[in-house]
Amino acid sequence: MRLYLLSYNIRALELTQYAEVTTNICEGALQRFNGIHLMVIDGIADFISDVNDAEQSTAIVKYFEELAIKYQTPIIVIVHTNPGSDKERGHLGSHCQRKCESLLMVKTEGNISFIEPKLLRMAGKANIPNIQFMYDKDRGYHIGCGVRSVNNNDKIVQRINRLSEICGDVFNGQKSYRYKEVIEQIMLKAGKSVYTAKCFFKELKAHKMIIKGEDNYWRANNN
Repeated sequence: MRLYLLSYNIRALELTQYAEVTTNICEGALQRFNGIHLMVIDGIADFISDVNDAEQSTAIVKYFEELAIKYQTPIIVIVHTNPGSDKERGHLGSHCQRKCESLLMVKTEGNISFIEPKLLRMAGKANIPNIQFMYDKDRGYHIGCGVRSVNNNDKIVQRINRLSEICGDVFNGQKSYRYKEVIEQIMLKAGKSVYTAKCFFKELKAHKMIIKGEDNYWRANNN
Protein backbone atom coordinates (compact mmCIF):
# COMPACT_ATOMS: atom_id res chain seq x y z
CA MET A 1 0.00 0.00 0.00
CA ARG A 2 2.85 2.40 0.79
CA LEU A 3 4.03 2.16 -2.81
CA TYR A 4 1.01 4.30 -3.69
CA LEU A 5 1.79 6.98 -1.10
CA LEU A 6 3.87 9.89 -2.37
CA SER A 7 5.07 12.54 0.11
CA TYR A 8 7.04 15.66 -0.78
CA ASN A 9 8.63 18.52 1.15
CA ILE A 10 8.98 21.48 -1.21
CA ARG A 11 9.77 24.17 1.35
CA ALA A 12 13.39 24.36 0.22
CA LEU A 13 12.17 25.67 -3.15
CA GLU A 14 11.42 29.26 -4.07
CA LEU A 15 7.78 30.23 -3.51
CA THR A 16 7.40 30.92 -7.23
CA GLN A 17 8.22 27.26 -7.94
CA TYR A 18 5.59 25.69 -5.67
CA ALA A 19 2.72 25.53 -8.16
CA GLU A 20 4.86 24.30 -11.06
CA VAL A 21 6.44 21.54 -8.96
CA THR A 22 3.04 20.51 -7.59
CA THR A 23 1.65 20.25 -11.11
CA ASN A 24 4.66 18.15 -12.18
CA ILE A 25 4.12 15.83 -9.19
CA CYS A 26 0.50 15.35 -10.26
CA GLU A 27 1.54 14.58 -13.82
CA GLY A 28 4.10 12.05 -12.62
CA ALA A 29 1.57 10.37 -10.32
CA LEU A 30 -0.97 10.19 -13.15
CA GLN A 31 1.52 8.50 -15.47
CA ARG A 32 2.77 6.10 -12.78
CA PHE A 33 -0.53 5.09 -11.19
CA ASN A 34 -3.05 6.03 -13.89
CA GLY A 35 -4.84 8.36 -11.49
CA ILE A 36 -4.72 10.20 -8.17
CA HIS A 37 -6.86 8.97 -5.28
CA LEU A 38 -6.39 11.97 -2.95
CA MET A 39 -4.19 15.03 -2.49
CA VAL A 40 -3.39 16.61 0.89
CA ILE A 41 -1.76 20.05 1.00
CA ASP A 42 -0.22 21.11 4.31
CA GLY A 43 -0.81 23.98 4.08
CA ILE A 44 -2.21 26.11 1.31
CA ALA A 45 -1.00 29.35 2.95
CA ASP A 46 2.59 28.33 2.12
CA PHE A 47 1.81 28.77 -1.57
CA ILE A 48 1.33 32.55 -1.30
CA SER A 49 3.18 35.39 0.40
CA ASP A 50 0.19 37.11 2.04
CA VAL A 51 -2.99 35.38 3.25
CA ASN A 52 -4.74 38.77 3.32
CA ASP A 53 -4.03 39.51 -0.34
CA ALA A 54 -7.29 38.99 -2.24
CA GLU A 55 -5.65 38.49 -5.65
CA GLN A 56 -3.15 35.90 -4.42
CA SER A 57 -5.77 34.07 -2.35
CA THR A 58 -8.24 33.86 -5.22
CA ALA A 59 -5.55 32.68 -7.63
CA ILE A 60 -4.22 29.85 -5.44
CA VAL A 61 -7.70 28.55 -4.58
CA LYS A 62 -8.54 28.62 -8.28
CA TYR A 63 -5.31 26.72 -9.00
CA PHE A 64 -6.24 23.86 -6.67
CA GLU A 65 -9.82 23.86 -7.99
CA GLU A 66 -8.44 23.31 -11.47
CA LEU A 67 -6.16 20.50 -10.26
CA ALA A 68 -9.12 18.75 -8.62
CA ILE A 69 -11.10 18.98 -11.85
CA LYS A 70 -8.23 17.99 -14.17
CA TYR A 71 -7.17 14.93 -12.16
CA GLN A 72 -10.68 14.10 -10.89
CA THR A 73 -9.49 13.90 -7.32
CA PRO A 74 -10.51 15.43 -3.97
CA ILE A 75 -7.99 17.85 -2.48
CA ILE A 76 -7.70 18.48 1.24
CA VAL A 77 -5.97 21.74 2.16
CA ILE A 78 -4.90 22.74 5.66
CA VAL A 79 -5.68 26.30 6.81
CA HIS A 80 -4.83 27.58 10.28
CA THR A 81 -7.26 29.73 12.25
CA ASN A 82 -6.70 33.16 13.76
CA PRO A 83 -5.33 33.04 17.34
CA GLY A 84 -8.18 32.60 19.85
CA SER A 85 -10.78 32.18 17.10
CA ASP A 86 -12.40 29.54 14.89
CA LYS A 87 -12.14 31.90 11.90
CA GLU A 88 -9.81 30.76 9.13
CA ARG A 89 -6.82 33.03 8.53
CA GLY A 90 -7.20 36.04 6.29
CA HIS A 91 -8.83 36.43 2.91
CA LEU A 92 -7.38 33.05 1.98
CA GLY A 93 -9.35 31.32 4.73
CA SER A 94 -12.56 33.13 3.79
CA HIS A 95 -12.15 32.24 0.11
CA CYS A 96 -11.39 28.60 0.92
CA GLN A 97 -14.56 28.49 3.01
CA ARG A 98 -16.66 29.89 0.17
CA LYS A 99 -15.27 27.43 -2.37
CA CYS A 100 -14.83 24.24 -0.37
CA GLU A 101 -17.27 21.34 -0.35
CA SER A 102 -16.69 20.69 3.34
CA LEU A 103 -14.85 22.33 6.20
CA LEU A 104 -13.66 20.32 9.20
CA MET A 105 -12.17 21.86 12.33
CA VAL A 106 -9.49 20.12 14.40
CA LYS A 107 -10.00 21.03 18.05
CA THR A 108 -8.19 20.02 21.22
CA GLU A 109 -9.51 19.16 24.66
CA GLY A 110 -6.73 18.19 27.08
CA ASN A 111 -4.46 15.67 25.36
CA ILE A 112 -7.13 14.60 22.90
CA SER A 113 -7.81 16.24 19.54
CA PHE A 114 -11.01 15.69 17.59
CA ILE A 115 -12.49 16.54 14.21
CA GLU A 116 -15.63 18.68 14.22
CA PRO A 117 -17.66 19.50 11.08
CA LYS A 118 -18.12 23.24 10.53
CA LEU A 119 -19.45 23.37 6.97
CA LEU A 120 -20.91 20.50 4.94
CA ARG A 121 -22.59 21.31 1.64
CA MET A 122 -23.53 17.74 0.75
CA ALA A 123 -24.31 16.28 4.18
CA GLY A 124 -25.66 17.09 7.62
CA LYS A 125 -23.31 17.59 10.54
CA ALA A 126 -24.82 14.56 12.26
CA ASN A 127 -23.46 12.43 9.39
CA ILE A 128 -19.85 13.11 10.39
CA PRO A 129 -18.56 11.43 13.57
CA ASN A 130 -16.26 13.50 15.79
CA ILE A 131 -13.22 11.24 15.36
CA GLN A 132 -10.70 11.54 18.21
CA PHE A 133 -6.94 11.06 18.14
CA MET A 134 -4.01 11.59 20.50
CA TYR A 135 -0.23 11.46 20.46
CA ASP A 136 1.30 8.11 21.45
CA LYS A 137 4.77 8.63 22.95
CA ASP A 138 5.77 4.98 22.50
CA ARG A 139 4.87 4.93 18.81
CA GLY A 140 5.99 8.49 18.10
CA TYR A 141 2.84 9.49 16.21
CA HIS A 142 -0.88 10.17 16.67
CA ILE A 143 -3.32 7.28 16.97
CA GLY A 144 -7.12 7.09 16.83
CA CYS A 145 -8.96 6.91 20.14
CA GLY A 146 -12.62 6.50 19.31
CA VAL A 147 -15.44 8.91 18.60
CA ARG A 148 -16.33 11.85 20.81
CA SER A 149 -19.91 11.88 22.06
CA VAL A 150 -21.69 15.22 21.85
CA ASN A 151 -24.69 15.71 24.12
CA ASN A 152 -27.42 18.29 23.57
CA ASN A 153 -25.87 20.77 26.02
CA ASP A 154 -22.60 20.65 24.10
CA LYS A 155 -24.46 21.27 20.86
CA ILE A 156 -26.25 24.28 22.34
CA VAL A 157 -22.97 25.75 23.62
CA GLN A 158 -21.33 25.14 20.25
CA ARG A 159 -24.22 26.86 18.46
CA ILE A 160 -24.07 29.89 20.77
CA ASN A 161 -20.31 30.11 20.27
CA ARG A 162 -20.79 29.93 16.50
CA LEU A 163 -23.40 32.70 16.60
CA SER A 164 -21.10 34.83 18.74
CA GLU A 165 -18.28 34.27 16.26
CA ILE A 166 -20.45 35.33 13.30
CA CYS A 167 -21.70 38.37 15.20
CA GLY A 168 -18.12 39.41 15.91
CA ASP A 169 -17.06 38.92 12.28
CA VAL A 170 -20.02 40.88 10.86
CA PHE A 171 -20.12 43.77 13.32
CA ASN A 172 -16.39 44.02 14.06
CA GLY A 173 -15.37 47.61 14.82
CA GLN A 174 -18.87 48.64 15.95
CA LYS A 175 -20.22 48.48 12.41
CA SER A 176 -23.95 48.76 11.73
CA TYR A 177 -26.05 47.65 8.77
CA ARG A 178 -29.57 47.61 7.43
CA TYR A 179 -31.25 44.19 7.39
CA LYS A 180 -30.34 43.38 3.77
CA GLU A 181 -26.73 44.35 4.40
CA VAL A 182 -26.57 42.16 7.51
CA ILE A 183 -27.72 39.16 5.46
CA GLU A 184 -25.11 39.92 2.80
CA GLN A 185 -22.39 40.19 5.43
CA ILE A 186 -23.38 36.88 7.05
CA MET A 187 -23.28 35.21 3.62
CA LEU A 188 -19.82 36.69 3.03
CA LYS A 189 -18.30 36.01 6.44
CA ALA A 190 -19.84 32.58 7.06
CA GLY A 191 -19.96 31.35 3.46
CA LYS A 192 -23.68 30.60 3.68
CA SER A 193 -26.70 30.76 1.37
CA VAL A 194 -29.36 33.46 1.66
CA TYR A 195 -31.72 31.09 3.48
CA THR A 196 -29.10 30.01 6.04
CA ALA A 197 -27.95 33.61 6.54
CA LYS A 198 -31.53 34.61 7.35
CA CYS A 199 -31.76 31.74 9.86
CA PHE A 200 -28.57 32.96 11.52
CA PHE A 201 -30.02 36.48 11.67
CA LYS A 202 -33.15 35.20 13.44
CA GLU A 203 -31.03 33.36 15.99
CA LEU A 204 -28.79 36.39 16.58
CA LYS A 205 -31.93 38.45 17.17
CA ALA A 206 -33.53 35.81 19.43
CA HIS A 207 -30.42 35.58 21.60
CA LYS A 208 -30.29 39.40 21.72
CA MET A 209 -26.80 39.43 20.27
CA ILE A 210 -27.91 42.18 17.90
CA ILE A 211 -30.25 45.12 18.35
CA LYS A 212 -31.98 47.55 16.02
CA GLY A 213 -31.31 51.23 16.64
CA GLU A 214 -33.64 54.16 16.10
CA ASP A 215 -31.86 54.71 12.79
CA ASN A 216 -33.18 51.28 11.64
CA TYR A 217 -29.62 49.92 11.52
CA TRP A 218 -28.69 46.63 13.19
CA ARG A 219 -25.59 46.47 15.41
CA ALA A 220 -24.01 44.19 17.99
CA ASN A 221 -25.58 44.38 21.44
CA ASN A 222 -22.61 45.17 23.68
CA ASN A 223 -24.68 45.64 26.84
